[in-house]
Amino acid sequence: MPKHQKPDRTEYLRIADQVGRRLLQAAAALAIALVLAQAALHIPMLRHLLTVVDSWEGIPYRTG
Repeated sequence: MPKHQKPDRTEYLRIADQVGRRLLQAAAALAIALVLAQAALHIPMLRHLLTVVDSWEGIPYRTG
């Protein structure tokens, strides 16, 4: 498309669809990362590596 021509509506819709698809993929990736991070915090060895908050508590957090 020459620089002096304005893009038509179909071009805008194509770009909007591409951006929407990328945003949806990013949201899905972040949701998966969130679930994995929360699951990792349930494993005591990983919890110790991922967070230092337990050491700041008066009474250490213990499962079970």
